[in-house]
Amino acid sequence: MIIDRESIERAFEQTVWFGFRELKPGCVQIRTPFTYPDGDVIDVFVIDTQDLLRVTDMGETLRHLGSCEARQHISGLQLLHRCVRLGKGELYQDVATPEEVPEAAIELVECIERLCSLV
Repeated sequence: MIIDRESIERAFEQTVWFGFRELKPGCVQIRTPFTYPDGDVIDVFVIDTQDLLRVTDMGETLRHLGSCEARQHISGLQLLHRCVRLGKGELYQDVATPEEVPEAAIELVECIERLCSLV
């Protein structure tokens, strides 16, 4: 599966997002209108893993919250959204097609915001 900025941007046409940037082939940054508690913008990244598309925070949520403090709330996180996973410090969701990316990104941002509200 090959992705590019345009295919991800087309999938988001009906949603509200700040912008898109292809960081490198197979990795698209989506700048959202949402922020972490410290005011930094929540960015979501779409990474082509060959078989699936991974919608991820690339570890930014735990970095912003402080990994020790945030990890105490991960069990609550799993109750907040069943599709979002935690692995190697990243919150992520895997999807099969670019058309599924907008919903996965929204779910990921919702999960990040809920996690931030727990801490």
